[in-house]
Amino acid sequence: MEHVTPDKFAKDYDRKVFVNLPWKESPQWMQFLNMAYVRIKPIQPAIRTSYYLIARAYSKDAPWKLEFEDGFTGKDYSYEWNGKGLDENSIKQTD
Repeated sequence: MEHVTPDKFAKDYDRKVFVNLPWKESPQWMQFLNMAYVRIKPIQPAIRTSYYLIARAYSKDAPWKLEFEDGFTGKDYSYEWNGKGLDENSIKQTD
């Protein structure tokens, strides 16, 4: 895979995620990923199936967002996590 060099300088907004290090404040982020994945199983293997885990330093209520795109069915699934507990109240589907 080829990574392209950024064509512009990072703004303060772009740097905020790395300054706050949300993965250190929320070390259970991998459990969040697993729990969200279990909720949408099974996902059929397909070329266009993908997911994106986003750390959003600008959001205090839901600093983590996960988006799944099922390439077989065309369905999208989004989940937000408050970065704290790992229960029904802390992980919400946003679709």
